[in-house]
Amino acid sequence: MFLWSFTPFQIERMFRNVMETENKPEVMEFVLLGLSQTCEVQLFLFFLFLLFYVIVLPVNILIILTVREDPQ
Repeated sequence: MFLWSFTPFQIERMFRNVMETENKPEVMEFVLLGLSQTCEVQLFLFFLFLLFYVIVLPVNILIILTVREDPQ
């Protein structure tokens, strides 16, 4: 039979059956790797991200205060 001879409901049911039988992955473990293994690079990245955070946080607070003062 050709695909266009089925009703949309039958096509949906066929794809649902295929997905239910084929898409069942089982994750047994989760490994989170760091950005670097060397202490010097870790320290550099820590201060780099800290610098970004210290810059972005006051800017976000300024945006929130500005919107609260003049919501229009």
